[in-house]
Amino acid sequence: MKSMDMAKKPAANAQTTHEANGTIRKINAKTGYVLIVHGPVNSLNWPPMTMSFKVKDKDLLAKLAVDKKVDFGFVKEGDDYVMTTVK
Repeated sequence: MKSMDMAKKPAANAQTTHEANGTIRKINAKTGYVLIVHGPVNSLNWPPMTMSFKVKDKDLLAKLAVDKKVDFGFVKEGDDYVMTTVK
């Protein structure tokens, strides 16, 4: 039965939230991007690296500071990796 097979597949538009920890190196409030040196991201099989993340939520952006260590969550949206949570 085809309907049973479809129930097993994840939704095509479902977003997976990934988690990492790192240190903020730069903040560009004008563009809404932060540069972070982060540890490995196991859910993506990524090694530690330095990369930029988009921050759409201006309230979240206001909580960030250069050299601050953070645990954060992010999702992929189009070509961007978007920070969604910070602890």
